[in-house]
Amino acid sequence: AIRNDPQTRTVPVIMISSRTGQKHRNRAEALGVSAYLGKPYAEADLIGRIEQFLTEKRSQLAEKTSQ
Repeated sequence: AIRNDPQTRTVPVIMISSRTGQKHRNRAEALGVSAYLGKPYAEADLIGRIEQFLTEKRSQLAEKTSQ
């Protein structure tokens, strides 16, 4: 549903799951998950993913304003 709504389709979705197998990661990817972290996960990994998404969004916004 989040990917079908034009207002939310670009919102990054981070899935955190205790299921770390490849089939679960593939399923999450098929559902449109932006990042998949298996439990236990390092706090730095989660923060890194969030920072990555923020950096990408800032770059996109800067590109739009420079055009």
